[in-house]
Amino acid sequence: MMSKEQRNYWKCLLRRVAIALFTATLLASCNREPRPEVSFYYWKSRFTLGKTERKVLEANNVQKLYVRYFDIDIHPYIGSATPIAIIKGDSLPQCSIFPVVFIKNRVFDNASNQEVDTLCRKVAQLVADINQNFGIKPTEMQFDCDWTVKTKNAYFYFLKKYRALTGQTLSATIRLHQVKYPNRTGVPPVNKGVLMYYNMGRISSDGRCSIYDRNVAQKYTGSLGSYPLPLDVALPIFTWGIQIRQNMVVHLLNKMNEGHFANDPHFKKMDDYRYRVVAPCFKGGYYFKRGDEVKIESISRSNLRQMVKEIAQSLKGHPQNLIFYDLDSVNIKQYEVEIYQKLANRMR
Repeated sequence: MMSKEQRNYWKCLLRRVAIALFTATLLASCNREPRPEVSFYYWKSRFTLGKTERKVLEANNVQKLYVRYFDIDIHPYIGSATPIAIIKGDSLPQCSIFPVVFIKNRVFDNASNQEVDTLCRKVAQLVADINQNFGIKPTEMQFDCDWTVKTKNAYFYFLKKYRALTGQTLSATIRLHQVKYPNRTGVPPVNKGVLMYYNMGRISSDGRCSIYDRNVAQKYTGSLGSYPLPLDVALPIFTWGIQIRQNMVVHLLNKMNEGHFANDPHFKKMDDYRYRVVAPCFKGGYYFKRGDEVKIESISRSNLRQMVKEIAQSLKGHPQNLIFYDLDSVNIKQYEVEIYQKLANRMR
């Protein structure tokens, strides 16, 4: 039996240990970097959210969406830059909306400053009209263009003019090759970039995945720490199929995954990600001949965890936003609802 003095001693000691552990835990949590906010790209031309999309947004406390407003491409008949696939919809969700405009690189081929000035005004006006229609006032605007050495001057001129015209905070998508060779490809005149950590290879008939290839990624991640812009990060959650005929790519089958072929008697599974056409058929608007093959490219949970690990080890600082491409029931049904916050936690 312990004496009263001994019991008091041990109580006091345990109290001190508990206080010390609590203090250490509190200090450790205070010193941890805040995790990036989870957000998504919305890339359809009509805005509508189903139960699956809403559930993911609510479960992950998503406070912002990057919504594609329209594309800019060269009109095939009039030969000038024209908005296409302009977003429609009655309303947007109650969260921060950041408009995104995708611009084909060829828009800036041989474009004069006068042509870029005109394009800039048209884009700004159309974005303002869409904002007014939805009753929102976004604080940031994003442009998505895979510019090249040839087009960088015209594209960067466009970005400068747009910022001067609207006074908005601008972000721009950044591909891996643009991160590795900033002296050649240039650094866009924007407030921050978004690292597009996908579409790393050529779409082909072989066994490699064009969406994510770790061997390819490792050639570029060493340059992330020295890139002069602060970077958010975009990760892929999409899947697509590739129709192959006589070892040649015939079509890219967007929004088609293994579930579209697994129970179809016209297709026979050859291995984990490849099917052979055993009877001719139409599917998803495409014609499949007997003997054609379908290669499925998708991103697994382990792929996503590996991507986050690579980026966290290489990126300078910590991204404010972790954006997943893209918000669509076909994509998000492949993963558990909580995976997005778990990935964000790994990027602290």
